[in-house]
Amino acid sequence: MNEEDSSSGEFPLVLLLCDSKPFSIVRYFEHALYEVANVIPVYLDVHEWFIKKLSIPSLLYKLLNLRFSRVKPIPREPDIVLMVEPPIKRPYDLGKFRNSIKVFYALDPHTSNAMQAYRKCELWNYDFVFVGQKDYIWMFKEMGCDKVFWLPYAYDPRIFREIPGLQMVYDVTFLGYMNEERRHMLDALKKRFKMFTTDSGKFAFMHDASSVYSKSKIVLQISNNKTLGSRIFEAMGCRRMVLADRIKNGLEDIFKEGTHIALYSDLDELIELIKYYLEDEGRRELLANNGYRLVRASHTYKHRVITMMESLGIKLPQSFT
Repeated sequence: MNEEDSSSGEFPLVLLLCDSKPFSIVRYFEHALYEVANVIPVYLDVHEWFIKKLSIPSLLYKLLNLRFSRVKPIPREPDIVLMVEPPIKRPYDLGKFRNSIKVFYALDPHTSNAMQAYRKCELWNYDFVFVGQKDYIWMFKEMGCDKVFWLPYAYDPRIFREIPGLQMVYDVTFLGYMNEERRHMLDALKKRFKMFTTDSGKFAFMHDASSVYSKSKIVLQISNNKTLGSRIFEAMGCRRMVLADRIKNGLEDIFKEGTHIALYSDLDELIELIKYYLEDEGRRELLANNGYRLVRASHTYKHRVITMMESLGIKLPQSFT
Protein backbone atom coordinates (compact mmCIF):
# COMPACT_ATOMS: atom_id res chain seq x y z
CA MET A 1 0.00 0.00 0.00
CA ASN A 2 1.55 3.30 -1.05
CA GLU A 3 1.24 6.73 0.55
CA GLU A 4 -1.26 7.96 -2.06
CA ASP A 5 -3.58 5.04 -1.32
CA SER A 6 -3.45 5.57 2.45
CA SER A 7 -4.09 9.30 2.23
CA SER A 8 -7.26 8.60 0.24
CA GLY A 9 -8.62 6.50 3.11
CA GLU A 10 -7.38 2.96 2.51
CA PHE A 11 -6.41 1.11 5.67
CA PRO A 12 -3.52 -1.34 5.76
CA LEU A 13 -4.42 -5.02 5.84
CA VAL A 14 -2.58 -6.82 8.64
CA LEU A 15 -2.35 -10.57 9.04
CA LEU A 16 -1.79 -10.92 12.80
CA LEU A 17 -0.18 -14.13 14.05
CA CYS A 18 -0.11 -14.52 17.84
CA ASP A 19 -1.46 -16.45 20.81
CA SER A 20 -4.95 -16.24 22.25
CA LYS A 21 -4.23 -15.72 25.96
CA PRO A 22 -6.80 -13.31 27.41
CA PHE A 23 -4.54 -11.59 29.96
CA SER A 24 -1.53 -10.52 27.94
CA ILE A 25 0.13 -7.56 26.30
CA VAL A 26 -0.64 -9.24 22.98
CA ARG A 27 -4.36 -8.63 23.51
CA TYR A 28 -3.93 -4.93 24.24
CA PHE A 29 -1.75 -4.53 21.16
CA GLU A 30 -4.25 -6.45 19.05
CA HIS A 31 -7.15 -4.27 20.20
CA ALA A 32 -5.19 -1.12 19.36
CA LEU A 33 -4.34 -2.55 15.94
CA TYR A 34 -8.06 -2.88 15.16
CA GLU A 35 -8.39 0.89 15.61
CA VAL A 36 -6.10 1.79 12.71
CA ALA A 37 -5.96 -1.23 10.41
CA ASN A 38 -7.96 -4.05 8.88
CA VAL A 39 -6.86 -7.08 10.88
CA ILE A 40 -7.12 -10.80 10.19
CA PRO A 41 -6.05 -12.60 13.38
CA VAL A 42 -4.76 -16.17 13.39
CA TYR A 43 -4.11 -17.65 16.83
CA LEU A 44 -1.20 -20.05 16.68
CA ASP A 45 -1.49 -21.69 20.07
CA VAL A 46 -3.12 -25.07 20.48
CA HIS A 47 -5.28 -25.98 23.46
CA GLU A 48 -3.06 -27.12 26.31
CA TRP A 49 -4.96 -30.42 26.42
CA PHE A 50 -3.03 -31.61 23.39
CA ILE A 51 0.26 -30.79 25.03
CA LYS A 52 -0.54 -32.23 28.46
CA LYS A 53 -2.42 -35.35 27.40
CA LEU A 54 -0.79 -36.30 24.11
CA SER A 55 2.59 -34.64 24.36
CA ILE A 56 3.38 -35.49 20.74
CA PRO A 57 5.36 -32.65 19.12
CA SER A 58 4.75 -33.90 15.58
CA LEU A 59 0.99 -33.77 16.11
CA LEU A 60 1.27 -30.34 17.69
CA TYR A 61 3.16 -28.97 14.71
CA LYS A 62 0.72 -30.60 12.30
CA LEU A 63 -2.18 -28.85 14.02
CA LEU A 64 -0.36 -25.51 13.86
CA ASN A 65 0.40 -25.98 10.18
CA LEU A 66 -3.23 -26.84 9.51
CA ARG A 67 -4.40 -23.69 11.27
CA PHE A 68 -1.83 -21.58 9.49
CA SER A 69 -2.73 -23.03 6.08
CA ARG A 70 -6.32 -21.88 6.50
CA VAL A 71 -5.40 -18.21 6.49
CA LYS A 72 -6.44 -18.03 2.85
CA PRO A 73 -8.66 -17.06 1.18
CA ILE A 74 -8.26 -13.44 2.22
CA PRO A 75 -9.39 -10.33 0.30
CA ARG A 76 -5.89 -9.58 -0.96
CA GLU A 77 -2.31 -10.10 0.01
CA PRO A 78 -1.69 -8.44 3.39
CA ASP A 79 0.31 -5.25 3.55
CA ILE A 80 1.85 -6.59 6.74
CA VAL A 81 2.31 -10.07 8.18
CA LEU A 82 2.84 -9.41 11.88
CA MET A 83 4.06 -12.13 14.23
CA VAL A 84 3.70 -11.11 17.89
CA GLU A 85 5.55 -13.32 20.39
CA PRO A 86 4.38 -16.71 19.06
CA PRO A 87 3.68 -19.18 21.87
CA ILE A 88 5.59 -21.96 20.11
CA LYS A 89 8.99 -20.88 18.87
CA ARG A 90 9.60 -22.40 15.44
CA PRO A 91 10.05 -21.16 11.87
CA TYR A 92 6.82 -20.25 10.10
CA ASP A 93 6.70 -20.37 6.33
CA LEU A 94 5.69 -16.89 5.19
CA GLY A 95 6.94 -17.38 1.64
CA LYS A 96 3.44 -17.33 0.19
CA PHE A 97 3.16 -13.66 1.15
CA ARG A 98 5.73 -12.44 -1.34
CA ASN A 99 4.82 -8.76 -1.35
CA SER A 100 3.91 -8.38 2.34
CA ILE A 101 6.14 -6.66 4.90
CA LYS A 102 7.09 -9.37 7.38
CA VAL A 103 7.35 -8.13 10.96
CA PHE A 104 8.24 -9.83 14.25
CA TYR A 105 7.44 -8.23 17.63
CA ALA A 106 9.47 -9.81 20.46
CA LEU A 107 7.86 -9.01 23.79
CA ASP A 108 9.89 -11.23 26.12
CA PRO A 109 13.59 -11.03 25.23
CA HIS A 110 14.46 -10.90 28.94
CA THR A 111 13.30 -14.45 29.70
CA SER A 112 15.69 -17.34 30.19
CA ASN A 113 16.96 -18.96 26.98
CA ALA A 114 15.26 -16.22 24.95
CA MET A 115 18.00 -15.99 22.36
CA GLN A 116 17.89 -19.72 21.70
CA ALA A 117 14.10 -19.60 21.39
CA TYR A 118 14.10 -16.66 18.99
CA ARG A 119 16.75 -18.32 16.84
CA LYS A 120 14.26 -21.13 16.28
CA CYS A 121 11.92 -18.55 14.73
CA GLU A 122 14.62 -17.65 12.16
CA LEU A 123 14.08 -13.95 12.71
CA TRP A 124 16.63 -12.99 10.06
CA ASN A 125 13.92 -13.87 7.50
CA TYR A 126 11.72 -10.99 8.72
CA ASP A 127 11.96 -7.51 7.23
CA PHE A 128 11.58 -5.73 10.58
CA VAL A 129 11.98 -6.78 14.21
CA PHE A 130 10.52 -4.79 17.12
CA VAL A 131 11.74 -5.44 20.66
CA GLY A 132 9.83 -4.75 23.89
CA GLN A 133 12.97 -4.18 25.99
CA LYS A 134 15.61 -1.69 24.83
CA ASP A 135 18.57 -3.41 26.49
CA TYR A 136 18.06 -6.51 24.32
CA ILE A 137 18.24 -4.94 20.87
CA TRP A 138 21.80 -6.27 20.62
CA MET A 139 20.48 -9.84 20.80
CA PHE A 140 18.55 -9.51 17.57
CA LYS A 141 21.29 -7.67 15.73
CA GLU A 142 23.67 -10.45 16.73
CA MET A 143 21.26 -12.93 15.11
CA GLY A 144 21.60 -11.09 11.82
CA CYS A 145 18.44 -8.98 11.95
CA ASP A 146 19.00 -5.75 10.03
CA LYS A 147 16.13 -3.42 10.95
CA VAL A 148 15.58 -3.64 14.72
CA PHE A 149 13.52 -1.09 16.67
CA TRP A 150 12.64 -0.60 20.33
CA LEU A 151 8.88 -0.64 20.90
CA PRO A 152 8.23 -0.66 24.67
CA TYR A 153 5.12 -1.76 26.50
CA ALA A 154 2.31 0.76 27.04
CA TYR A 155 -1.25 0.71 28.41
CA ASP A 156 -4.85 0.49 27.25
CA PRO A 157 -6.76 3.62 28.41
CA ARG A 158 -10.13 1.91 27.96
CA ILE A 159 -9.22 -0.47 30.78
CA PHE A 160 -6.61 1.26 32.91
CA ARG A 161 -8.17 4.48 34.16
CA GLU A 162 -8.91 6.15 37.48
CA ILE A 163 -12.24 5.03 38.91
CA PRO A 164 -13.78 8.06 40.63
CA GLY A 165 -15.33 7.89 44.06
CA LEU A 166 -13.14 5.15 45.50
CA GLN A 167 -11.46 5.79 48.83
CA MET A 168 -7.68 5.33 48.98
CA VAL A 169 -7.45 2.50 51.48
CA TYR A 170 -3.95 1.25 50.60
CA ASP A 171 -0.67 3.05 51.14
CA VAL A 172 1.12 0.92 48.56
CA THR A 173 0.00 -1.64 45.98
CA PHE A 174 2.04 -4.22 44.12
CA LEU A 175 0.47 -6.35 41.37
CA GLY A 176 2.64 -9.08 39.91
CA TYR A 177 3.76 -12.64 40.38
CA MET A 178 5.99 -13.49 43.32
CA ASN A 179 9.65 -14.39 43.34
CA GLU A 180 12.17 -14.45 46.19
CA GLU A 181 13.34 -10.87 45.71
CA ARG A 182 9.84 -9.45 45.56
CA ARG A 183 8.61 -11.45 48.54
CA HIS A 184 11.54 -10.33 50.66
CA MET A 185 10.89 -6.66 49.91
CA LEU A 186 7.14 -6.89 50.33
CA ASP A 187 7.43 -8.69 53.67
CA ALA A 188 9.55 -5.81 54.95
CA LEU A 189 7.10 -3.21 53.64
CA LYS A 190 4.04 -4.92 55.14
CA LYS A 191 5.42 -4.34 58.60
CA ARG A 192 5.26 -0.60 58.04
CA PHE A 193 2.50 0.17 55.53
CA LYS A 194 -1.02 -0.88 54.58
CA MET A 195 -0.60 -2.80 51.35
CA PHE A 196 -2.35 -4.74 48.62
CA THR A 197 -0.10 -7.42 47.11
CA THR A 198 -0.60 -10.55 45.04
CA ASP A 199 1.38 -12.93 47.22
CA SER A 200 -1.53 -14.48 49.14
CA GLY A 201 -3.87 -15.70 46.44
CA LYS A 202 -5.22 -12.26 45.59
CA PHE A 203 -5.20 -11.22 41.94
CA ALA A 204 -6.43 -8.22 40.02
CA PHE A 205 -6.60 -8.14 36.25
CA MET A 206 -7.76 -5.48 33.82
CA HIS A 207 -10.65 -3.42 35.28
CA ASP A 208 -10.11 -5.01 38.70
CA ALA A 209 -6.50 -3.81 38.59
CA SER A 210 -7.75 -0.30 37.85
CA SER A 211 -9.99 -0.56 40.90
CA VAL A 212 -7.09 -1.58 43.15
CA TYR A 213 -4.85 1.15 41.76
CA SER A 214 -7.61 3.71 42.30
CA LYS A 215 -7.74 2.68 45.97
CA SER A 216 -3.98 3.14 46.38
CA LYS A 217 -1.80 6.13 47.13
CA ILE A 218 1.37 4.65 45.62
CA VAL A 219 1.91 1.86 43.09
CA LEU A 220 5.15 -0.07 43.48
CA GLN A 221 7.22 -1.53 40.65
CA ILE A 222 9.80 -4.20 41.44
CA SER A 223 11.12 -5.05 38.01
CA ASN A 224 11.53 -8.57 36.68
CA ASN A 225 15.10 -8.98 35.49
CA LYS A 226 15.47 -5.18 35.14
CA THR A 227 12.68 -4.90 32.58
CA LEU A 228 10.57 -1.84 31.85
CA GLY A 229 7.23 -3.37 32.75
CA SER A 230 3.71 -2.51 31.64
CA ARG A 231 2.71 -1.98 35.29
CA ILE A 232 4.32 1.46 35.26
CA PHE A 233 2.23 2.67 32.32
CA GLU A 234 -0.97 1.08 33.62
CA ALA A 235 -0.69 2.60 37.08
CA MET A 236 0.07 6.03 35.63
CA GLY A 237 -2.97 5.60 33.38
CA CYS A 238 -4.97 5.30 36.59
CA ARG A 239 -3.50 8.61 37.73
CA ARG A 240 -1.45 7.08 40.52
CA MET A 241 2.11 7.83 41.54
CA VAL A 242 4.60 5.10 40.63
CA LEU A 243 7.62 4.23 42.73
CA ALA A 244 9.96 1.97 40.73
CA ASP A 245 13.40 0.45 41.06
CA ARG A 246 16.14 2.37 39.33
CA ILE A 247 16.97 0.55 36.09
CA LYS A 248 18.21 1.51 32.65
CA ASN A 249 16.49 -0.33 29.76
CA GLY A 250 14.82 2.81 28.42
CA LEU A 251 13.12 3.95 31.62
CA GLU A 252 15.03 7.24 31.69
CA ASP A 253 14.26 7.79 28.00
CA ILE A 254 10.55 7.93 28.81
CA PHE A 255 10.22 9.15 32.39
CA LYS A 256 11.99 11.91 34.28
CA GLU A 257 12.80 11.09 37.88
CA GLY A 258 11.10 13.48 40.28
CA THR A 259 8.73 14.72 37.58
CA HIS A 260 6.84 11.64 36.35
CA ILE A 261 8.15 8.91 38.61
CA ALA A 262 10.08 8.27 41.83
CA LEU A 263 12.96 5.77 41.80
CA TYR A 264 14.71 3.75 44.49
CA SER A 265 17.97 1.80 44.56
CA ASP A 266 17.52 -0.45 47.61
CA LEU A 267 15.05 -1.38 50.32
CA ASP A 268 16.15 1.32 52.76
CA GLU A 269 15.70 4.06 50.18
CA LEU A 270 12.36 2.58 49.15
CA ILE A 271 11.03 2.73 52.72
CA GLU A 272 12.15 6.34 53.15
CA LEU A 273 10.59 7.38 49.83
CA ILE A 274 7.27 5.75 50.72
CA LYS A 275 7.22 7.62 54.04
CA TYR A 276 8.05 10.89 52.30
CA TYR A 277 5.37 10.62 49.61
CA LEU A 278 2.71 9.42 52.03
CA GLU A 279 3.31 12.52 54.15
CA ASP A 280 3.54 14.94 51.21
CA GLU A 281 0.22 14.48 49.45
CA GLY A 282 0.78 17.50 47.20
CA ARG A 283 4.06 16.18 45.86
CA ARG A 284 2.58 12.72 45.42
CA GLU A 285 -0.36 14.09 43.46
CA LEU A 286 1.95 16.17 41.29
CA LEU A 287 3.89 13.09 40.18
CA ALA A 288 0.65 11.18 39.64
CA ASN A 289 -0.79 13.92 37.43
CA ASN A 290 2.43 14.41 35.49
CA GLY A 291 2.75 10.70 34.86
CA TYR A 292 -0.86 10.46 33.76
CA ARG A 293 -0.55 13.32 31.27
CA LEU A 294 2.62 11.80 29.82
CA VAL A 295 1.30 8.27 29.24
CA ARG A 296 -2.08 9.50 28.04
CA ALA A 297 -0.41 11.73 25.45
CA SER A 298 2.28 9.36 24.19
CA HIS A 299 2.22 5.84 25.63
CA THR A 300 -0.99 4.00 24.82
CA TYR A 301 -0.95 0.88 22.66
CA LYS A 302 -2.48 2.93 19.87
CA HIS A 303 0.63 5.10 20.00
CA ARG A 304 2.76 1.95 19.72
CA VAL A 305 0.80 0.72 16.69
CA ILE A 306 1.15 4.09 14.97
CA THR A 307 4.90 4.11 15.72
CA MET A 308 5.23 0.66 14.21
CA MET A 309 3.37 1.72 11.06
CA GLU A 310 5.56 4.81 10.70
CA SER A 311 8.69 2.66 11.05
CA LEU A 312 7.39 0.39 8.28
CA GLY A 313 6.79 3.38 6.02
CA ILE A 314 3.00 2.94 6.04
CA LYS A 315 0.97 6.11 6.35
CA LEU A 316 -2.40 5.71 8.04
CA PRO A 317 -5.50 7.70 7.09
CA GLN A 318 -5.00 11.08 8.73
CA SER A 319 -8.10 11.00 10.94
CA PHE A 320 -6.86 7.83 12.68
CA THR A 321 -3.40 8.99 13.72
